[in-house]
Amino acid sequence: MPDAFVLNFAVRGVEGRISVTLTANDDPESLGCDPAAAGFPVCEATLEAPLRGYRALLGWIQVVGTRSSHLHERRFEIDPLRIFEGLETPFAFYGLHPTLFDAPSRRDRLQHLDWLAHSFLCGSPSEPMERIIHPIAAFQWGFILDAGVVQLVNAQPLPLSAWARHRTLLSTAFPSWRFLNPEDRLARQDGRKGRTAEES
Repeated sequence: MPDAFVLNFAVRGVEGRISVTLTANDDPESLGCDPAAAGFPVCEATLEAPLRGYRALLGWIQVVGTRSSHLHERRFEIDPLRIFEGLETPFAFYGLHPTLFDAPSRRDRLQHLDWLAHSFLCGSPSEPMERIIHPIAAFQWGFILDAGVVQLVNAQPLPLSAWARHRTLLSTAFPSWRFLNPEDRLARQDGRKGRTAEES
């Protein structure tokens, strides 16, 4: 049975939900994966929200922290979709009600590896396609590989405060984007309301 849970979120004045499942990859070919992915995790997060058109544009940013027998301190790196590598976009997935799908694997099953993903659903606090984004929901998941055995690390909610840990990494990699903390987003929205009241 899959590990599954639901995350609630609010964006652009509406509420939505994210259904997250984590399963072992028992059929790599059907998922477009290399056969070496058998037994490794498959994570899928799908959205439901009453948003249409440009208002439904959201993106997933994922960073991955690993520890190994050679690297004891967990080091996080940006985990883009391969087709986006080299492009100036921080998103692993982006679009209308985007689904996060990831099925990591390693060919060397004899290594020791502790692999942990922080997955953030993000949006813009004003215009949907503005390069100013903030997290609106987050969860973590992963796996531990040890002497050929893959142990799944169950998906669970992640506090949005974890975003602050990764802002420097993201800002350095994508300098034309602004990455707001949740409290920055609230202040920005209050400022926009104030200007609107003054203008009226």
